[in-house]
Amino acid sequence: MCLLAVSSHGRALCNVRNDLRTSAVIQVALRADGTLISLLPHRVQTTQFCCIAVEQTACALAYVQWNLIPTPEERDRVCITAVRYHGTSGMRSVLNAQRGNELSSWYPLLSAAVQHSALCHHGHVLSLLEVEHIATASLQAAVASYPAALVHIPEAMQTADMYLRAVSSCGRMLHLVPSMHRSEPLCMAAIKEDPHALQYAPSEIRKRLAVAAVSLCGQALHHV
Repeated sequence: MCLLAVSSHGRALCNVRNDLRTSAVIQVALRADGTLISLLPHRVQTTQFCCIAVEQTACALAYVQWNLIPTPEERDRVCITAVRYHGTSGMRSVLNAQRGNELSSWYPLLSAAVQHSALCHHGHVLSLLEVEHIATASLQAAVASYPAALVHIPEAMQTADMYLRAVSSCGRMLHLVPSMHRSEPLCMAAIKEDPHALQYAPSEIRKRLAVAAVSLCGQALHHV
């Protein structure tokens, strides 16, 4: 009866006696309305319940009792779930939770693991982060998942691998690569992905690349 009630309307959990709030009932309710995590007694807020709640809505992060989650790995798991399912709004919720967490010096939420996972799945969230403190591998992952993320990375932190990942995913991202790094192999990789990337190749090598571009798309002749 309780399962039927909360599956139809999550807020029905409010009318379920504590002794009838089994793990199954709570899980079904949270899948219907993640903010119900705020109604659970602190001792009941397990990592599993928190993950289910933030999977349903990133807003549930605001109600998580971080000091009750025993390990950094489990805190990471909750934050990673929020960002993986909700992208930008998930990352904003993590950042808001970090700012509102009075115990943030003991329980930091925006760990390197959280940032790396977020950037692997949603490279565009890089615009919300302090790029200077992010590892190169995570920046490369951001560019691989979202080539335009390159625009948020200071040139001094950019690498040849980032350029190749960007143009291999979207040839026209060649225009974001500094001119001095637009080598012939890099331009060829961009052209193979999109022949119109020829227009961003340096003039001194454009003619050599034209045959490859035009053979892939006759309209690329316009850029010779």
